[in-house]
This record gives sequence, structure tokens and C-alpha cells, in this order.
Amino acid sequence: MNKKMAIAIAVIVAIAVGAMYFAGILKFEPASTIKSNQEAIQTVGNINTGVQDISSILTNIDEKLG
Repeated sequence: MNKKMAIAIAVIVAIAVGAMYFAGILKFEPASTIKSNQEAIQTVGNINTGVQDISSILTNIDEKLG
């Protein structure tokens, strides 16, 4: 059970770091790409929400099995 949680945490951290790195790159883009940048940030947010949902499901499974 601890292994599943460790994997879930590692995935969340990796996505968070990737999102921050991506946002850092976006600051240097020309203004003409703002719309696509906003769409990309929204996609990262959606992925992050999905990972949080998966993490919640794993936590619930762990609690029921525990």
C-alpha cells in the first residue's frame, strides 16, 4: 500500500514540477502566443486535477484495504 502512495506522490510532484517549468518557459513567449499558452496552462491544470482524483481514489482503496 505504501508503494502505491509513493508512486502517486511521485507522479503529482513530477507533474507539479513540469507545470512550473512549463509556466517559466511561457513567460518568455511573445504576446501572440498568449491564447495557446492559456490553453496549455488549462491542460496542465486538468491533468493535475485528474492526478489528484486518482490519488484520492488510491487513498480510499488503501483505507478500505488497510
